Amino acid sequence: MRTYFAFALLFMLTPLTAQSDIREVGVRFNNFDNFNLLLKKQIDENTYRRYGLLLANVNLLVGENDVRAAQFEVSASIGKERRRDIGNDIQFVTGWQPSIGLGLTASESVTCVSVTPGIGYLLGFQYNISDNFYVAVEAIPSVNFALTVGDIAAARLQAGISTAGVGITAVYRFVKE
Repeated sequence: MRTYFAFALLFMLTPLTAQSDIREVGVRFNNFDNFNLLLKKQIDENTYRRYGLLLANVNLLVGENDVRAAQFEVSASIGKERRRDIGNDIQFVTGWQPSIGLGLTASESVTCVSVTPGIGYLLGFQYNISDNFYVAVEAIPSVNFALTVGDIAAARLQAGISTAGVGITAVYRFVKE
């Protein structure tokens, strides 16, 4: 809960460079297992600063012989989103989105920490239902690197390309006066 509060505070205190004070808050679903909390702030006409927070893969495991393990993963991203009108209420959305992930796995015998930086490119379509609400279909193909260290004999460096699927986003837009 503190992470969400700190993230929201960062969003509210970031200075604006545009005259208008348009802010957006929403949720992006990739599947039913995880979701992203999105916060956006207009920095120029049709250009937004985009903050994302994903809390995923919280697992508590109890196996044979009462072996216990816990796993936790969280990631954050910040990017610049550009929107281009392609119809009355439809916009094409693009932009770079760097991210960082942090994971922790702990059991009675092993503790590992993983750090996963990455860079993605947002591609999507946004349908403006009203002045204050829109939905979007987005994909963020990305390249990620994972470094895992811990009680294991060696560190692991992993690289890969992710096309984590298409996400559905619902966003509420408000103007602060």
